Amino acid sequence: MIVSTCQMSKAGLLKSQGWTVIDITVKSGMREFAPSWDIVMGFKNQTLSEDGYTDIYLKMMRDSYKKYPTAWKKLLSTEKLCLACYCKTGDFCHRYLLRDILVKTGKAWGVSVEVIPER
Repeated sequence: MIVSTCQMSKAGLLKSQGWTVIDITVKSGMREFAPSWDIVMGFKNQTLSEDGYTDIYLKMMRDSYKKYPTAWKKLLSTEKLCLACYCKTGDFCHRYLLRDILVKTGKAWGVSVEVIPER
C-alpha cells in the first residue's frame, strides 16, 4: 500500500485521482482513528505538549487496534491511502503519527507500506 497525508482542502482532488481519503478529524466521528476533543483542545490551548499529545494518541490507537481490528485491516488493505485533517502541512499533527503507526502495523502484518510525501 501507499500512504500519504493531506489537508482536508485537497481531499476532493485526491479522490478524483484515485486516492482513498480518510477524514481522521474529531469531527469525522471515526473513533477508530480520530483524536479526542480533550487532546485536541489541550494542544490548541497549550496545556498539552506535543509529547503529551503523542503519548495519549498512541495509547488511543493501541486501544483502537484492539477494539476495531476490522477497521485497521481495511485501512491496511487500501491501495492508495491519504490521511486527512485540517492542520497546516508540516505542523505537528496526528495524521503523521497515524501514518507512522500504519508503517509499523503493516510490518507486523507483513504488509508493505510505502510512505510518500504530503499531497
